[in-house]
Amino acid sequence: MISDPPFSTRLRALLQHAPSFVGVIGFDDGTASLAPFTPDPAVLCTLASLPGAPLGDDAVRQLPGPAILIARTLTDLVRARHYAAHLPSARHLYIEVTAMAETSRPTSITLPPTRPWQTMTEQRIRRDRSGRWSIETILDQPADLASLVRACGGRRTPLARQQAPRVGLVGEAAVQWGAGTWGRVLAPLSEDSELDAYPSADIVLHSIPAAAVPDWDGHARLVEVPAPHSRPGAVFPHPREPVHEDPDPRHLPPVDESTVNPIGFRWDATADDAVLAYDGRGWRVHSTTAGAFSLPSSGAVTDTDIERCRGLRSVAVDWNSHPGTVAGAAAVAGLAAAGVPLVTHGRTPEWAKAVGDDLLDRIDRYDATDLEDPLLRELHSVRLRRSALAAHGASSRRTPGLPADPTGPETVSVILCTRRQTFLKAAFAQIDAQRHDHVELVLVLHGIAASDPEVRSATAELKVPLTIVEVPSSAPFGTALNAGLAAAGGKYVTKFDDDDWYGPHHVPDLLLAARYSGADLVGTQPEFVHLEALDLTIHKRPGRSERFAVHVSGATMLLRRDDLIELGGYRPLRTSEDRGLLQDVQHRGGSVYCTHGFNFLVSRRTQGHTWIAPPASFLRNNDRQWHGTDLGPAIAADTLEEHLHAQKGTVAPR
Repeated sequence: MISDPPFSTRLRALLQHAPSFVGVIGFDDGTASLAPFTPDPAVLCTLASLPGAPLGDDAVRQLPGPAILIARTLTDLVRARHYAAHLPSARHLYIEVTAMAETSRPTSITLPPTRPWQTMTEQRIRRDRSGRWSIETILDQPADLASLVRACGGRRTPLARQQAPRVGLVGEAAVQWGAGTWGRVLAPLSEDSELDAYPSADIVLHSIPAAAVPDWDGHARLVEVPAPHSRPGAVFPHPREPVHEDPDPRHLPPVDESTVNPIGFRWDATADDAVLAYDGRGWRVHSTTAGAFSLPSSGAVTDTDIERCRGLRSVAVDWNSHPGTVAGAAAVAGLAAAGVPLVTHGRTPEWAKAVGDDLLDRIDRYDATDLEDPLLRELHSVRLRRSALAAHGASSRRTPGLPADPTGPETVSVILCTRRQTFLKAAFAQIDAQRHDHVELVLVLHGIAASDPEVRSATAELKVPLTIVEVPSSAPFGTALNAGLAAAGGKYVTKFDDDDWYGPHHVPDLLLAARYSGADLVGTQPEFVHLEALDLTIHKRPGRSERFAVHVSGATMLLRRDDLIELGGYRPLRTSEDRGLLQDVQHRGGSVYCTHGFNFLVSRRTQGHTWIAPPASFLRNNDRQWHGTDLGPAIAADTLEEHLHAQKGTVAPR
């Protein structure tokens, strides 16, 4: 039972004034918590029950009284989009999220420019200190509740994800397996079903027997995903089923990284090492500072669950307390995908391999005392989330039977503009080392001939596809970059500086951040800097990563090539062209996201920089220093973790 009071005063008032529809999603007790607040409990329903309800009749869909939707978290509100076809229309619409994570709050509401929405007379957004968030809309003509759900549910626009072929979902378990898609929940067939001649779906995922699944006379392809334990009618593994005797990540539903992700990771965690243990019903987090709280019994963790874990230094998974169900493994995968610093409590059982060998190895690698170093704690979080999102993220691991992205792989064009051919071999080695299969290099020679012996020697050893562009030395740097942009063929474009250091996960981690943030431009802060004049590496004061931002380093920016072209490319400036791009993105209403800084080190040499700054200026606002050490090669070789274990550095003077 949800503790009282979970609902706002405004919602309670609306419930007393004859609403025509009250839909609920995300509450373990369904509608039970709401029943005491409404004089007519018959208007209450869970969204999972809607496909069998008679809401298809237009006369019923356009309701006389308020239409209300109540979601426990933003993750649940995003899931409500699957039920869009079953939500009614009304002149008075109200949505309430009873526990909205701070990092999940919508900052803009974009509604369709159609006639009903143009009759809006009032719209109000409320947020209180307990985390409740609501939006209320009043119109002269009935408008669909589904459009308001889509406008509030997540950062991505409705067209930002693949929509064709259209996916249908039949059965509650299929909805969980459809995470990360724009699948529509369909009603199962019954004896008196009358299907519209126009197919509602082209592919149907189902968790009920195929005989009850609509296929429009063979038009729709029915997808059967083998369950870990074969039994009649089992298509998808139910969350309560035991993990298969041969555990595999493919047996777990995907994680929707649009709401379960690293956004909001906290560097300033308390010295609280929590334990994740089974309580007879599901996982429960036991913490000395945050108290004890339960994770969803389905295993589908939410943005609010993640936020409650953010202040914890570590969470130790007590694997042996759990019976080893699909839900148990899925919850751990979700926590790891969000970067919660997980460690192992006790011995690891065989069923834990369901999260994937690589992820499990990383969870087992540390114990709570190892994470007392905040730098190692964040690096551990980065490696957990990278492994979990690769194995379980909806964008990386599509549900079997769903088509691949028709636009092809995420190709990336690296633009390297240089006047210094002596740096090319080192720069090329770092580009070749990128752990992304679809990288090309666009080399812009700024006043250098392609026939130069050093250029020819360096390019002869390059492994990735190469395009060379020559521009005169008199061209502004922004103009030179635009020449490279014109030659780029990737979906995404990023820029490398010739004298900085990049880790092999730099490009793939930027792509990950682009997916889970939905930002128009992603990059990182220059957290690590090597000062050649002082023979010193510093780490800047942390706390600015995994946030939406106004600034990221120009040497790390990644954005879609089409977006950059639409902006007009780079400004034709000799310096600060990156600053101009950041301004242009934000002036057009775009967003900038800053991910972690472990893949990048700025190398401040004694000469040769367009941005002139004395070495001492970098010593402000840093938290750690390594004297006589350049961490750049460790970042490029992906051995920073080992180096930090061996040499933690000294705390910088304040």
